[in-house]
Amino acid sequence: MGTIVKKFGGTSLRTKERIELAVDDVVESLEDGDHVTAVVSAMGREGDPYATDSLIRLLEDVSPDIDPLIQDLMMSNGEVISASVFAQHLRSRGYPAVPMTGFQAGIYTTGEFGDARITEMDPVRMERFLDENRPVVLAGFQGVTVKNEVTTLGRGGSDTTAVTVGGHLGADLVEIFTDVPGIAVVDPNLIDGPPFFSSIPRDALLVLAENGASVIHPRAVKSAITHDVPFSIKCAWEGGRETIVDGSPASSDTPLGIAVVDGLTGVIGDGEILRGRFTPERTEDILETTDGETVALFDDNERPQENGDFEIVDGLSLVTAVSTRPEDTVKLMGEIENVVSEGDYLGVAKIGDGVQCLVPDDEAGRVIGTVYDLAY
Repeated sequence: MGTIVKKFGGTSLRTKERIELAVDDVVESLEDGDHVTAVVSAMGREGDPYATDSLIRLLEDVSPDIDPLIQDLMMSNGEVISASVFAQHLRSRGYPAVPMTGFQAGIYTTGEFGDARITEMDPVRMERFLDENRPVVLAGFQGVTVKNEVTTLGRGGSDTTAVTVGGHLGADLVEIFTDVPGIAVVDPNLIDGPPFFSSIPRDALLVLAENGASVIHPRAVKSAITHDVPFSIKCAWEGGRETIVDGSPASSDTPLGIAVVDGLTGVIGDGEILRGRFTPERTEDILETTDGETVALFDDNERPQENGDFEIVDGLSLVTAVSTRPEDTVKLMGEIENVVSEGDYLGVAKIGDGVQCLVPDDEAGRVIGTVYDLAY
């Protein structure tokens, strides 16, 4: 008997057939004697009737000026609908499931509507039902403030819900079901047919997630580190493959992960003045340039005003390569630094077990391909 949290994303619940596959997975664990909490996202994606975007459109049809409090309350309903439908499926199979909102589950958040963060959780109510062998179906992506205002958690919020809940319940594993069979070593849209990690250390995944890897949000990975809870990423309708994320190194055939953020703006100048005057959205991205100056990176929509003291360069990409096997880090990172320094680049920096390289957007593909070929 174990305690398991299973998170099902919107694509995993898009059709009745996929919902039934998800329910089958929960039932299998219940039959094994596990205590199971299912965390669910809103069903489907944009255009589907109960997807988050569809709910927001109901408000926009009234007026485009939407109070954030009203919008978050509306957005939270997609997950509540999913929790109710999923619980009804389990009950039809003979399992007395209990659907819950974030508030009912004791999830408290900050007050930033649309991008709140979980501050604390009281899992007592959930634990009571689980101890009674009643599966809990929890609406992800939401919580309440100390004023009992409903908030949503922003992009990847249901993943963060699942990992945080798993930590507070002392879960043996959090399973995140999505539309891909795990974490690829590089975005398959950038390299054809890359391998997938069978396992990856949490710290390495956090660096990749913070620098362009989109399979899971950095907040969810940070929560897993804080609560020391292992989790897996797998496809909801294709069995056989998954990526386990815990404290263990990756296997020997997947020694490196690569991520990229493009469309950045760089502000180049004296480091001390730059740090004092600008606060980039991507505050971790302040690199030394090849000629000894400093560059601070901004997402394109955060582009600073022109300033005569600094050079402003648009159209940059930040390529990040992270070693997933500590014993290989020194050798591999040294080789990568040699590779990226041969091309047209603005700066390079070491970050823990990795290297970051700042290049023009049209150079990113070459750097990614060369680094990938070096490792694979």
